[in-house]
Amino acid sequence: NGKITKKPDFIVKDTDTIVVSSDQISDFLRPLKKDSEKNQKIIFDSKGFFIADKPPFVSTEEYIGDFLPVHRLDKNTSGVLVIAKNPVSQALLQGQWKAREVKKTYLALVKGHLSPLKGAIEGGIARSRRDRTKMSISNAPKARNAYTEYEVVKYFNRASQLNSDLTLLKAFPATGRTHQIRVHLAGIGHP
Repeated sequence: NGKITKKPDFIVKDTDTIVVSSDQISDFLRPLKKDSEKNQKIIFDSKGFFIADKPPFVSTEEYIGDFLPVHRLDKNTSGVLVIAKNPVSQALLQGQWKAREVKKTYLALVKGHLSPLKGAIEGGIARSRRDRTKMSISNAPKARNAYTEYEVVKYFNRASQLNSDLTLLKAFPATGRTHQIRVHLAGIGHP
């Protein structure tokens, strides 16, 4: 609320506004990133591949080390990652991704109340013309087709310090474009 407090026992109310600088967030996340890089949580292991739970804030390449990627997750995304142990397994598993035989489900928390309860977003994705480091929905010739279905799980009204309605949803991307879910949802006004 515009005041600085250093009291560890300060009680925060629903109506309070909390501001944290990006430097403070980076300082907080740095040890978490180091811890997550050390702990590779194996969910399933076989002769040709294994499945691991990738933490956020670490790239797929950093996380898998000398193994072979079957697919990738964005650096800031946590989730299940399939990792091949040899080139034959990698090719077979990537063939399943290419044939869209793999069903992926993501959880996302978005701003606003997304409606209808079930739907689909289709739109090409390419580098943003305004900011080349970001992706956006585009009709440009280089834009790659992308398709995402979604299903609302729960609505939240006026969520805490964000002072905004939120929607928890499941997203089912049929394609796997860079930042696809974020780009599609932001493109329909629900970042």
